[in-house]
Amino acid sequence: MRLERILCSPWIRPTESSSEWFTKHGSKKEVAPEVVVYSQGDFCDSLFYVRSGRVRIIVRDEDGAEMILGIHEPDTVFGEPSALDGGPCFASAITMTRTELYSIRAADLFRLVQDEPGITPYLLRGLTRKIRILAEHVSNLGFREAEVRVRQLLSHFAASNATGKGGTTLELTHQEIAEMTGLCRVTVTNALNSLKKEGIIDNRRGAITILDQTRLASF
Repeated sequence: MRLERILCSPWIRPTESSSEWFTKHGSKKEVAPEVVVYSQGDFCDSLFYVRSGRVRIIVRDEDGAEMILGIHEPDTVFGEPSALDGGPCFASAITMTRTELYSIRAADLFRLVQDEPGITPYLLRGLTRKIRILAEHVSNLGFREAEVRVRQLLSHFAASNATGKGGTTLELTHQEIAEMTGLCRVTVTNALNSLKKEGIIDNRRGAITILDQTRLASF
């Protein structure tokens, strides 16, 4: 159960180091916070490696509402679908902090895979992690009530960020949780207030501390 919670966490974290491949063959770019790397519907023939910083992947509907599909941390890649199949990007990628990116064109990636076979398992593990996260989003939107979505999201984060002492503090805003769960901000605030009254979390501005991970996951 704990393994599943880690695998389905919206944080996209590395399973191993891949810096040598991408820094050697990719094109480096320093990007400021809140910069759009590519937009939903764009055609992009490159994938991107995060050397440092953080990038969120979002989808928007016709009314401009957003949902976060995943958050990439250092030593991960994003943008594979459009780069590999030539179709439009199904989501947008936006930097959250100052970020160092390396881009590599699909044609160069195919040559790299032939020359460096070890990169293939790395890419496959990353894609599998994203499939799990997307499946979790579908399950949440289709079957789970609002508070259950919030509890499960926090439980995922707690499992993959646990410090072991004094509770686990997550730097998450109500709006970010809303965008990850497909809920409105008010609904998220109400769910968090309920968990705070139960003594399961301590909810402060821009941060949530998990006080009782066992009860949080007991939904």
